[in-house]
Amino acid sequence: MERYLMILMDIIESEKENNLVFKDISFTTLMATIISDARLIAGQKNIRFTLIQESVPAIITVDETAIKRGLMNVISNAVVHTPTGGEILLNVSEKRKFLYFTVEDSGKGFSREEMKSALEPFYQGEKSRNSREHYGLGLYIVDNLVKNHGGSVKLFKSDKTGGAKVDIKIPVNHLLI
Repeated sequence: MERYLMILMDIIESEKENNLVFKDISFTTLMATIISDARLIAGQKNIRFTLIQESVPAIITVDETAIKRGLMNVISNAVVHTPTGGEILLNVSEKRKFLYFTVEDSGKGFSREEMKSALEPFYQGEKSRNSREHYGLGLYIVDNLVKNHGGSVKLFKSDKTGGAKVDIKIPVNHLLI
């Protein structure tokens, strides 16, 4: 019950844009932390984690905690759904003042229904994913955090890995007021 209440509090916080603290941060430092954490959790299942980075900015204006949390939610989901010995790709690039983060895994991927509904609260997809550990809120929280940055989240089936593909798009510089 305590874990469930903590998750509900996280949802409430993720829905409030005014709780975010936007500041200029080093993109390299942000990515170093994310990559270190991602490799640590992927390594527990002997999953190969690969970063592909193209033309990225030196400084971005974001809520650092929210961006880390959102990306780690997506990467954690990828680890859960990738078989031992599989792979996860994180592609990061900047185009036209937007940052693009694409996470692809070698799991079974999203079904058509999941691509339509997985960003909704409490959506758990197929019955085998229902457990006491997962409440169907991870991608919903990611979607809220990204929307509060003026961005978007889209779900696909990966052509590269055959698994899930999550595209996150956020502005490089959120307007500081």
